[in-house]
Amino acid sequence: MAAIMMCEPQELYNLLNQSSRVSRLAEINYLCLVDARETQDYKVSHIITAKHAKTDSKSSFFLPDIVEVDSMQHVVIYDSNTSCSQEQGRAVQCAQALAKVSLYPVHIVTGGFQRFSALYPFLRTEKIIYTIMEAWRYMLKCKPNMRPNTGFLEQLSDWELHTRGTKVTDISEPHF
Repeated sequence: MAAIMMCEPQELYNLLNQSSRVSRLAEINYLCLVDARETQDYKVSHIITAKHAKTDSKSSFFLPDIVEVDSMQHVVIYDSNTSCSQEQGRAVQCAQALAKVSLYPVHIVTGGFQRFSALYPFLRTEKIIYTIMEAWRYMLKCKPNMRPNTGFLEQLSDWELHTRGTKVTDISEPHF
């Protein structure tokens, strides 16, 4: 079992930016960055290159098969705001699960996503998901005589179902 250690956001920043002629991120076994937050938080925003740690029905963490943690040189985990390895947060639970299979120490980012993204906001993704109704209102401000066809609205409704998990907007309303 590998050791579990805390690391500062600056250390993760350095790992993400290491290069010689080519970025070290291109190396297949260089870095496994794991987001241990809830799925919805991950979908809204996460650190670039991070994989989401999913949980099973017993709330045990697991990673997709494509990630070979045992061969990674650096395994780094973060959640919302873990400050020490003695806490029983999601990052610590995930680190304990990954330490069982890792050959190298597993690091938890001190302060988690909140602290890292406050210091390095340019290294996080930002998903902005609008409902069809919100997009429609914005479009009418810009071009009030615009009217999308029914097929396009159906595609948007399917996309809304895909991104939000439910259809929020009723496209049969006459204002479209």
